[in-house]
Amino acid sequence: MPRVKMTCWLLSIVLALVSLSGCSSPFYESFNAAGGRLSSDRMNELRKEYPLSTGVPATINMREVSFNEVMAFGDGVVVAEVVKVLPSFRVELSTKPGTPERKVADKVRANGITSYQPEFISYQVKVNEVVTGDDVPENQV
Repeated sequence: MPRVKMTCWLLSIVLALVSLSGCSSPFYESFNAAGGRLSSDRMNELRKEYPLSTGVPATINMREVSFNEVMAFGDGVVVAEVVKVLPSFRVELSTKPGTPERKVADKVRANGITSYQPEFISYQVKVNEVVTGDDVPENQV
């Protein structure tokens, strides 16, 4: 009797596996028949609405920092007045041959993705008071 039960269990498992593999085959073939990939015209059409890169990295992990945290973290804190806005500038990583940066740049270029180039804005300030840290010159960039 136990041998008959074991045989029934094994037979039911085998039948279940065979039926599952038979069900997945039509879906796989219909995926291949559909092409599995969009045409380049359709990709370009969709790219207008859904660009590869917006140029702004995701900031999901940002949080507001309290003044006390800034005081504990920074080398110095000053009270300053903005005198002049200096020209903004962009920085791009060096892409020398054989470096990981070059490999990433090649991959990005091959896929048509716009690489992220952060823009930095700098100011010339007049230091009114040094709250903590070393003294700094009165006019600082």
